[in-house]
Amino acid sequence: ITTARALRGPFDYRMPEEGPDISVGSLLIVPFARSELLGVVVELASESELSEDRLAEPLEVLGVGTTPELIALGDWIAARYCSTRSRGIALALPPGAGAGGAPGRRNPAQRSGPV
Repeated sequence: ITTARALRGPFDYRMPEEGPDISVGSLLIVPFARSELLGVVVELASESELSEDRLAEPLEVLGVGTTPELIALGDWIAARYCSTRSRGIALALPPGAGAGGAPGRRNPAQRSGPV
């Protein structure tokens, strides 16, 4: 989930060979640039325009998520109100997840202590 308007997504990631089931609405921690971000699965594709060696795998699959219907609602909200897709989808996520963090994990972008 990134709210930068200059970025166009969604971004492709390689599915792990083994592990928990991943479906539309699953929440993942993914490598992005030089950091880790909360990712939301918005579509499952059988292939990518990028070669397999250029795709990164999710670092962690979180045990919480949302439904495909709420992902579609988030897309509609973004289009209807001229917002980014990530902001629309963030409204359909569990409390705290849309702020860039994930439930049960501390968001590295959030400061601890007074500013």
